[in-house]
Amino acid sequence: MIWKIYFLINGIVILSYIWYRMILLFITETFEKSYPLFKEPFSVVIPVYNENEKDLKECIKSVYLARGEKEIIIVDDGSTKEETINFLKKLEKNIKLIENLKCPIKIFYLEKNMGKRSAHKKGFLNARYDIIAVVDSDTLVREDSFINLLKPFNNREVGATTGDIRPINENENLTTKVQGAKYWTGLNIDRKSQSYWGIVTCCSGALSAYRKELVIKHLEEYINQTFLGEKCNSGDDRYLTNLILKDWKVKYAEDAIAYTRVPNTFKKWTKQSLRWKRSFIRESFICLRNSAGKKNLLFFETLLNLVLPILFVGIRIAFVISIILYPIFILLTLPVMIFATLVRNAPMFFESPKRIFYSFVYAIYYNFIFYWLYFVALFTFKNTKWLTR
Repeated sequence: MIWKIYFLINGIVILSYIWYRMILLFITETFEKSYPLFKEPFSVVIPVYNENEKDLKECIKSVYLARGEKEIIIVDDGSTKEETINFLKKLEKNIKLIENLKCPIKIFYLEKNMGKRSAHKKGFLNARYDIIAVVDSDTLVREDSFINLLKPFNNREVGATTGDIRPINENENLTTKVQGAKYWTGLNIDRKSQSYWGIVTCCSGALSAYRKELVIKHLEEYINQTFLGEKCNSGDDRYLTNLILKDWKVKYAEDAIAYTRVPNTFKKWTKQSLRWKRSFIRESFICLRNSAGKKNLLFFETLLNLVLPILFVGIRIAFVISIILYPIFILLTLPVMIFATLVRNAPMFFESPKRIFYSFVYAIYYNFIFYWLYFVALFTFKNTKWLTR
């Protein structure tokens, strides 16, 4: 009897969560403002560490050719790879020879590898303009990425924006296609549903923008973050977003599209996912502290995503045990997984149907691996190792 009640409660919670997410998404679609162009100049900061020449060259080229009056600031975070150093030195030399650059390009070098936050700090402090966009060194932006990313800054209550990130290598293999489906759902359902309320919880390092006055105000907190006595080396994007969310709105700009490289094996993806889960748990606690009594919907959103995996642990254990004892049970659960995936990702069915199949594959990966990483992360989130470097 107790198990029946527990399963019933889980079913109600799952359906309620889906309805909650769809309602937020519907409100965002209906009432989100369409902003005019933001015509002020801006700075673009690109942190670099041991990037291969081809990807770095393509990244800088795409940023250079993108529309908008801007300056480009490249910060090398103590690269040891000769390919990276030689390319930057050659670029620096060529910049001096060109008289009429479309936009100024500045290159700075840190003496040793100090982490992405230190590279950001160097770039932020040397930025000329009031809006600073950040782009990872393996990211490609579209011609209209920045002008769309900056539109929400017409609203003075907006402190940061982030864009729609897509895998540049999405069609490489099954692993990358599954990640493409996951990215789409996470951005065009989850972050988009948060955008109307200005509570987007994470600005991606691949493409985001901030008001300079805010990042300078919180710069030392950002650089020197510690948690339970440990210096934080990962989760920089989420933490910087947390600092902005204290008093400002953070928006998702769905038309600001950028492409980044994702892990091409399940092993690499799982390592990356574990690192992201650790920082998610840590930053969720920080967000709860910052938003308590100030931003009720943000508090509820954060608490919900933090506790739902714990609430479902009983049903997950029962699921795994049933499959171990009765392997045929998985055939009975597949229709349930398919139905749940269709309902959860309903907008994908209309806007990106080619990714539907891979969202089913992700559901399998989630149930057997990704979900359990939450608990690995929960008991090891003080671990500061990067894992994928």
